[in-house]
Amino acid sequence: FISAIVLSIYAIATKPDIIYSRDELPIFLLSFFRKNLVYEAHRFSNSRGLFYRRFKSENLKVVVITKNLKDNFIKIGFRPENVLIAPDGVSLEEFNIDISKEEARNKVGLPLDDKIAMYAGHLFEWKGAGTILEAARQCLDILFVFLGGTESDVKKFEEKATEFNLKNILILGWKPYKELPIYFKAADVLVLPNSAKEDISRLYTSPLKMFAYMASKRPIVASNLPSLSEVLNQDNAILVKPDDASSLSDGIRTALDNQDLCNQIST
Repeated sequence: FISAIVLSIYAIATKPDIIYSRDELPIFLLSFFRKNLVYEAHRFSNSRGLFYRRFKSENLKVVVITKNLKDNFIKIGFRPENVLIAPDGVSLEEFNIDISKEEARNKVGLPLDDKIAMYAGHLFEWKGAGTILEAARQCLDILFVFLGGTESDVKKFEEKATEFNLKNILILGWKPYKELPIYFKAADVLVLPNSAKEDISRLYTSPLKMFAYMASKRPIVASNLPSLSEVLNQDNAILVKPDDASSLSDGIRTALDNQDLCNQIST
């Protein structure tokens, strides 16, 4: 709350042409003083009704990252022309680097001969990281590489992998953003296993890694969810049943066993 007040005072004092925020509270406070406001929404929640009613009454412009988010704002009375869909994205040049898989593996120290399925991101349950662990139990001949996660989550994940006695898991933790393009180029398959159990995953998310994966031009195996299928389809990914380790492992094997398909969906 203190941060929102300080930011609002600063925004009023500097007199910008546009004030743009992902946080509801500063925009809410500023709406009593300024009109040049844009709110960027990454999720929708009925508990935010106070903010939404104020934004609607003031005809604020809203930027959302998925169509499902726009539909929700329109349902509660926002004018369609005031809600813009703008998915997340990445710099194509940063990820479509000119390096072979072998060169990339040498740079990051990954084995040259293994088949590698890679996941990047937090290890939260709604991200589907646990489903990958279950899939790894069914694909002992594939090396599953995990990038990212907080220190505590990485420790818990390592303990779970040890509990499962998995030898085909490599948990590398957080890596600098500038290294991710090399890691992605080192993979045979990039995995996006979001869960269908929470609305933020099923309906609202627009993962940065999805676009980074695509820009890396590596085959993607992803959960078939409304949020992801706004971008991914059978022409650019292998879509599998969410929260289903067998379906995920089948999708990964399909990618590894069919080079023509991989070339088709990753160009």
